[in-house]
Amino acid sequence: MQKKQLGIITHGSLSEGLTMRIDSAISLEALKTGKFVSVVGAQHTFFSLVTDLALQVTNPEVLLYPPKESDHILTKKLAYNCMYATAQLRPMVLLDHNENVTPVKTLPPHFAKVYEASNEDVALIFGSESDSSKKYFNIGSPLDMTTPICINLEKLAERSTGIFGKTGTGKTFLTRLVLAGLIKNKKAVCLIFDMHSEYGLQARKEGSGISFVKGLKTLFPNNVAIFSLDPASTRKRGSSPDVEIALSYQDVKIEDIISLQQELNLHTTALEAAYLIYARHKHNWLQALLEQEDLKEFALSLGAHPESIAALYRKLKRIERLPFFTRTPIVADERKRTSVIDQMMEFIAKDISICVEFGNHMSSFCYLLVSNIITRRVHSEYIAQTEKFLGENSRLYISYGDNLLACQRFNTSWAQSAVS
Repeated sequence: MQKKQLGIITHGSLSEGLTMRIDSAISLEALKTGKFVSVVGAQHTFFSLVTDLALQVTNPEVLLYPPKESDHILTKKLAYNCMYATAQLRPMVLLDHNENVTPVKTLPPHFAKVYEASNEDVALIFGSESDSSKKYFNIGSPLDMTTPICINLEKLAERSTGIFGKTGTGKTFLTRLVLAGLIKNKKAVCLIFDMHSEYGLQARKEGSGISFVKGLKTLFPNNVAIFSLDPASTRKRGSSPDVEIALSYQDVKIEDIISLQQELNLHTTALEAAYLIYARHKHNWLQALLEQEDLKEFALSLGAHPESIAALYRKLKRIERLPFFTRTPIVADERKRTSVIDQMMEFIAKDISICVEFGNHMSSFCYLLVSNIITRRVHSEYIAQTEKFLGENSRLYISYGDNLLACQRFNTSWAQSAVS
């Protein structure tokens, strides 16, 4: 299929991008920003994006006396000789003759031809779902184009990623789509904090009318588990949670409260008082604080300032109003205590993604506290598994090195005896 030429390159720089003079045969209104184009240079192909359009004239005096609407001949004559349009292009990546994708560190020459990007060009850059590795996932098409755009799920899972946009632009829908791709192709195990219950079972589709889109649990019932802080809310939406979340005071660590300092408006002295409580009561520090009736005497016994203890008590007293927090019996050995966090780790170890539904508990305090508790535990488990992996491979390397050295010594001694 012959590519459609859009224009030629007339100006450009690495910092400001390229300027393309649009061919007179191309309708300006048919060319829109956000369109993918290919700039064919002498040695490289520059895969670029249209970022801006502009009207230009060869002589400003042409605009002083615009022709009448009925004078079509003069209008066409001016448009052909004196008026033209340009487009600003931003080179994204570079393709060499071997179709290797590299960063843009050079420019095409003057009068390099610019073509409309074909499906093959886009597939070379973004990949294709037909790839046998199953690492590419189609997330849609650009505006005014039918070309599918894929993302590399393996690279996506290796780096921190954010999806941003204005209200109503489809952030939730796109996020759900990306998560579905990761789960479908088994490229990552997802831990989703679903504050507004939009990812697990179903969600209302934006637009007119009442219609719903399927959630991750509906699409992948065997690969997704729902952990609910509000089981009643989950049941009202037509399903039962796999696990009902019940947290204990022992699950809350000082680090979880530190990250809530701004949300709770806590002074640093209050946090220092929390460490004093932890030094005496260990993992039962929160329960010991909330059960106190005489805060002044409690503060004096710890050597803390009474006002700091009182401030900490007032701010954390709201935890008692959260129904999923329970007072569990104090256990001397924390390693023998199991919790819903341990259940989460078991699901994750089995490659089952987890959707944590908050139901009607949608306050920022609740969201931050629960997410802090869970992510801290997941991070600790990740560090432990990483150290275990590095330790095992280090011993393997040492063992392999010793065997190699022994082989070298054996070969050396055998060679010396053979010469003798």
